[in-house]
Amino acid sequence: GIDLLSLTEQLRIVGKLELVGGSHGIAILARRVGSHYHVESHCRTLFEIYIRRSLYFFNLKLNNLLFEGIDAFEAINEVESNLLQISEQISTNNEATSLLDSVNVSLDRLQNTLEPEGAKTGIPSLDAKLGVLEFGDLVIIAGRPGMGKTDFSIRLMINMMLEPQNTILYFSAEMKQEQFSRRVLAQMTNIFKAKLKYKDLSNLDWDLIWRAADTIEKHNQQVVFDFNDTNAPDNIVRLAKRHRRNNMDKNMIIFVDYIQLVNCVKLSGNDADAVKYFSRMLKQLAKELNCVVIGLSQIHRDGEKSNRGRPFLSNLAGSTGIECDASQVMLLYRPEYYGIEVDDNGVTTKNTCEIIVAKNREGDSGSVFLEYLASIGTFNDIKNLFDPIATFQPMAASSLEEVPF
Repeated sequence: GIDLLSLTEQLRIVGKLELVGGSHGIAILARRVGSHYHVESHCRTLFEIYIRRSLYFFNLKLNNLLFEGIDAFEAINEVESNLLQISEQISTNNEATSLLDSVNVSLDRLQNTLEPEGAKTGIPSLDAKLGVLEFGDLVIIAGRPGMGKTDFSIRLMINMMLEPQNTILYFSAEMKQEQFSRRVLAQMTNIFKAKLKYKDLSNLDWDLIWRAADTIEKHNQQVVFDFNDTNAPDNIVRLAKRHRRNNMDKNMIIFVDYIQLVNCVKLSGNDADAVKYFSRMLKQLAKELNCVVIGLSQIHRDGEKSNRGRPFLSNLAGSTGIECDASQVMLLYRPEYYGIEVDDNGVTTKNTCEIIVAKNREGDSGSVFLEYLASIGTFNDIKNLFDPIATFQPMAASSLEEVPF
């Protein structure tokens, strides 16, 4: 190892001790060098200075471009592009990993009987089919309008919110903040969405609402929303990276509702190109931030023309890109919506939603049947109405009625 004495002796041997100021000069240098115990902190300081310098020179470049009369929108794109490049230098790890190192990590996890790293949906029958949604994966929830995609994502969000190790970022380009909040309250209280919309609430309803609000307050720091209907992919990436930096010790889940509504302003091609571009970006984001990205997607209308509206993987809007990028694809199908009252086995389809696991990269495909109460928006295992939120309204399931919308 290198220390003060060995360095002094080596410099004396090569005849350069006096060049650095002799033993006294070495001692002065030694006092200016921090302990090796803080080398990680020192490296971070040096890297921060490098980032500052990069931002400084980019600012000079931008000023020159503005002085030369660059278009304002081009200037914004230039800012976004350069900031993304600088941000990627902060979070990207370019070191390759050997197969042995990778296998050893897996063996260590198997030997210690640790669960796979990922997030669970909180719906037992669905978790039994999917296992976990692994960090680094893009998960797609798809269906035609009226199938309950947003309600399903809210159900997953609430379940995941209750796990203290999770942090959630939810992007919604489809609905306003108040509409979304009403759906959350409906699922957490078992109060009809129509009653919340028209403020037709009893004293019991208000009691349930305040109890739900207390639960939300308890987990307030775990969920962040963005309801900007003009969100661009770069903006989503920027907010996601900021959220990750603020929650490095948490398991991160990102929801995007929905993929076809995101504004891909950089693309001049068709909608399929835009979906492919954004799908690839979401997949890269999941890997880079080591998080789960859950994207909602539309299904082509053509899928309703055959097989009584039952969707297939090929019916995804922009299916080529999504099929390649997604680790899991779940298609929502409600026969009742198409006037089908019983299935092929004569079983009623009332309040039933079939979750078709059309793609499951590391597990089985197939279907999971859940109870979907459209008037409330909640999803549960059939014959198991236990609400994971708590017993907000234990008798609600036996007193449900159809509410027109």
